[in-house]
Amino acid sequence: YFIIIDHSNNLKSASHILSFSLINLKKINLQVQKIVIYHSLIKIYTSDILLITDKEKFEINLERLTASFEKIYDNVQDGLVYFAPESILSKDGRRIMWAWLVSNKLSGVQSLPRELELPADGILRIKPLRELKKLRYGQISKFSFKIKGSEKYQPLDITGDAIDLEIKFNSPLPNQFGVDILGDSLGNNFVEILIDEVKNIIHVGNVKAPFNLMNNEDLHLRVFIDKNIIEIFANDKQAIVYEHEYIRNQPNIKIFSKDDDLFVESIQTWKMKNIYSNK
Repeated sequence: YFIIIDHSNNLKSASHILSFSLINLKKINLQVQKIVIYHSLIKIYTSDILLITDKEKFEINLERLTASFEKIYDNVQDGLVYFAPESILSKDGRRIMWAWLVSNKLSGVQSLPRELELPADGILRIKPLRELKKLRYGQISKFSFKIKGSEKYQPLDITGDAIDLEIKFNSPLPNQFGVDILGDSLGNNFVEILIDEVKNIIHVGNVKAPFNLMNNEDLHLRVFIDKNIIEIFANDKQAIVYEHEYIRNQPNIKIFSKDDDLFVESIQTWKMKNIYSNK
């Protein structure tokens, strides 16, 4: 059901606004819950967002919104779009950014907040918001071990579907190495995070982004798992968001190398509390 409040007292116009909203917003997976009609303004409350539009341009604005979202959906295929980023400047001077995550299966979900910084070297730094560490509990860690070439190794037995993961790899690093996560009990249907030193690329599933490590540079990966949404931060220089098909209560984290031996300084994991229920 839905609620209509019409301050203009025009039944015919209100019926048209309702019908037009239901038809168009359904196309982009938004469910109308409430419409408030003023003399010159319309507010449409949906399952995910609040839309505010000029009454005279109501149809045009709604059609533009629908078209823009449909174009996004056509382009995403099986991936995510980091859509409509917003940013603020915190009281202590940090530039903090977040965005909507949009896919064929997902709407109304926001990314983790990120801290952005542009130091003197001109390379943008992208870090997870430092306050996210306050949500950590139940730490499990393992230190100083080696992954042999062409080996895949599960260092920890972890449970939970909201995980904060940090892995530090020591140089020299193999040409191709990385981490598999969210595989099933048989080791299938996982998401591969692959660092390709030859092509200077980081792959997450079918998504790839440029990523270059300097000579003798170590790698620090920060990985957040929230149900089937994965956010990866690599040396604070690259960040990727990925949507997996499956939700696992065991993330089944496995580290691998595809050629030379890989030296792991540490792997540390924490479960993450719900920000609303503190659980």
